Amino acid sequence: MNTRVAISDLFTRDEISELTSKSDLHGGWAVFSTWAVIGGTFAAVASFWDYVPAWGKLLLCIVALIILAGRQLALAILMHDASHQSLFKTKWLNDTLTDWLCARPIWNDLHKYRAHHIRHHSKTSTVDDPDLTLVSGFRVPQQAA
Repeated sequence: MNTRVAISDLFTRDEISELTSKSDLHGGWAVFSTWAVIGGTFAAVASFWDYVPAWGKLLLCIVALIILAGRQLALAILMHDASHQSLFKTKWLNDTLTDWLCARPIWNDLHKYRAHHIRHHSKTSTVDDPDLTLVSGFRVPQQAA
């Protein structure tokens, strides 16, 4: 049984074009809003710290760590999109801004990641796939391989 669905079965050509179009405004908003949540999280912890009991501080830290972990993932996703030159329309924004505001804060380098990731795409699911070790411990159904 084949469960694969073509993207054109789900979206019109115009919808696909709209979903895949590059925009400096949308890319900028994605980066800005991610950093706004990070800054807001630190500001909230600092603002409430002196007014909550010890158990409240623990709860505050747990919630803050969950939020910050989510924003670290967001930075990694933005770095991934920029590695495909699809986060921004402008090359400098994809390369330089994203390297400094998304990749470096999560201890990565956009240009090294891009080279690795492009190798992954060209060798996906083969013995030469550099990401194969990330999934080697998981069972994959035959039809997905």
